[in-house]
Parts: sequence; structure tokens; C-alpha cells
Amino acid sequence: MKGLVDNGQIKARTKWKEVYPLFQDDERYLNMLGNPGSNPIELFWDVVDGLDQALDAKIVVVEDAIKRYNEKAPKDGNGEVAVFNLKPETTWDQFSTVVKAEADSAVNALTEEELGIIFKAVCLRSFRVLIANTVLVAATRCCQEVGGREKEVGAPTTSFAG
Repeated sequence: MKGLVDNGQIKARTKWKEVYPLFQDDERYLNMLGNPGSNPIELFWDVVDGLDQALDAKIVVVEDAIKRYNEKAPKDGNGEVAVFNLKPETTWDQFSTVVKAEADSAVNALTEEELGIIFKAVCLRSFRVLIANTVLVAATRCCQEVGGREKEVGAPTTSFAG
């Protein structure tokens, strides 16, 4: 597994199904199956968890830079503070400009590749939040519509209690 990490085939957020085909016929993998102790998927998740934790720490470094940028954000034409918020439509140029504007030694220690991985991770997270919020709004509207109709037609009379 170390070799897969070293050559970049296993990295933070990697899924088992993405790498399993790479070693499914490897004799070392096959010899581990059925033996006592940790199984291959547990070892894989231990490795990925360590990589995820390292990525999360780097994300915090970038989020801190964005916070510093927002604390100094200028006001727009309407007198409102123009803060930078990561959204699914945020471009790499927007992201990197903001992060580099508030770079400290921790940000400067990140490579361009790491910044790219962080950018993808935080954009994906913002996209997931957007989807979750959209689903929540739709579900709320649906429940409100059903609730309104329930008042129109009366409460259900069927009992499910035996």
C-alpha cells in the first residue's frame, strides 16, 4: 500500500473501489485474506484516514487565510463588506488570489498541487452544502403544501394501531 501512496494512487478521500482493481490479483493482497488481524480494507482505511487528517489540517490553513482576507475585505459600492465565500462556481483564479493575498508561512509551505487538491475539496464541500440546502428547501415546501392540504381535506381517519 505504501507504494500506491508514494506514486499518488492512494491519496486523501480515495475510495476502495478506485484502487481495488490495482491489487486485486496481487499475491500479497491474496495472502492476507482470511488471516487473523487487520484485513486489507481496514489497513486501506487507516492509510486514507491519515491522509484525510493531513488534508484537513491543510484545509484549515487555507480557511484561516480566507478568514484573514475577509477581516480586511473592502466595502463595495453599496457600503457593504465584500467578503469572499467559496461557492461551487468559485474559480481557481479567485481562490488562489484570495489565499495568496493572505499567505503566511503555513500557506507558503503548501505546494501548488496541494492548493489544487484543497481547492477541489472545499469546492466539493460547498457543492454538497448547496445540494443539501436545496433538498431541505424543497422538502420544507413539500411538507408545507401537504400540511395545507391536510387542513383542507381533514386529518386522516385511518388508524394503523392494530
